[in-house]
Amino acid sequence: MKETLRQHLEQSCSHDELRQWFDPLGIAYEDTEKRLRVSFPHALFADWFTANMQARFEEQVSRLLGPGYVLDYDLPGAKGAHFFPVPSSKRTRTGLPYGHAFTFENFIVSKNNHFPFVSAREVAVKKDGSFNPLLLYGESGAGKTHLLKAIGNELAKTVDEKNIFYGNIEDIDFIYRRSGSDVFKTRQYLYTFHFLLIDDIQLLEDFVFIQNEFIALFDHFYNKKKQMIFCSTRDVEHIEMLHPKLQARLNWGLSVNLKGPDLESLIKYINTMCETKKIRLTKAQVLILAQRFRDFRSIQGILLKLFAFKSLVQKDIPEKTFLKIIDPTKDKDSARLEPGQILSVVADHYKIGVRDLTGKRRNKDIVTARQVAMYLCRELIGSSYPQLGRVFGGKDHSTVMHSVNKIKQLQAHNKDMKSVVTHLKKTCLSLNM
Repeated sequence: MKETLRQHLEQSCSHDELRQWFDPLGIAYEDTEKRLRVSFPHALFADWFTANMQARFEEQVSRLLGPGYVLDYDLPGAKGAHFFPVPSSKRTRTGLPYGHAFTFENFIVSKNNHFPFVSAREVAVKKDGSFNPLLLYGESGAGKTHLLKAIGNELAKTVDEKNIFYGNIEDIDFIYRRSGSDVFKTRQYLYTFHFLLIDDIQLLEDFVFIQNEFIALFDHFYNKKKQMIFCSTRDVEHIEMLHPKLQARLNWGLSVNLKGPDLESLIKYINTMCETKKIRLTKAQVLILAQRFRDFRSIQGILLKLFAFKSLVQKDIPEKTFLKIIDPTKDKDSARLEPGQILSVVADHYKIGVRDLTGKRRNKDIVTARQVAMYLCRELIGSSYPQLGRVFGGKDHSTVMHSVNKIKQLQAHNKDMKSVVTHLKKTCLSLNM
């Protein structure tokens, strides 16, 4: 992406100019959410860029990417950086702030999810707290996060984005931890928002302290008639270790269940994803995928493997390779990538033992390998931070979160790290092919 952007900028900037201000930038692009992340080598450079080049740069990016993209700036210690929720980040959003793919128009509606869909759209349009809170629950891959982000994007059309909080329980916990002992300050910060959109609230069972704070947060938003929208993989009654007062409050509003998509919806989703990723599948192959996998997330995982093969190995996917990728998934357990497999791949690459990754040794090479393994587990499996903490020998979830974020940031400006992560990701994805 950086080279493409550079070629575009060459139309309005000289080679020497680009070498001075563009080449030092770290550029990372996520095509799925149409998100461009720009990082800087140091704070002084960031301040100079903001004062001299930012407006010009954003004009050219807009011309290249068109409407609906998200532009993020990582400013390490720069002036005016936000303290919450990411202390070192200043963010500029353009178009749809939660990703161009997540709109009500792009949501695949069927008889299984029609009521949750119209409920979410009603809340986003009316904004009056009529259904407060709105709880969207259902199995993984049913489309809950899509609807949550679609609500955020719809709200952002008429509401200042600074009034919308979007995140998950882990983000809430991170904010409190960053504030140290000043819980009141953190609570007052969260009170400034007018809309509260929180994903994965089932994770409250892993954060006992946050449950108490969540009650206070809930009461403030409810009493002020400020809209809350939550997502969960389970209904309230089946979230374990939930405080009785919080459980009661979560039942005050409207709870709607997203059921798994039907065959027609799955086929439509596969075709849409293939068009986005430029993956060519026959009608028979699309039908096989739709019949074999019954939720969006499983299909997304398979398409990720196909996309990885197309991007990293061979542009055209032979029928034999397609079947190799699909066949192991007849047995769901054999198809799923496990943390142990990722740990083995990383340990082999860094020529250390798996026990080193899960142990307490702080040797620099081991720490780097451990952080890479945590990042890959998070990216390829989607494990929660508390779950990963247990996998890596009882590490605190904040340690895991720091490690994942560090590897993300390193890839933006360190070509060697990006190359290593790409190689390891390819190796892990090929394990079950």
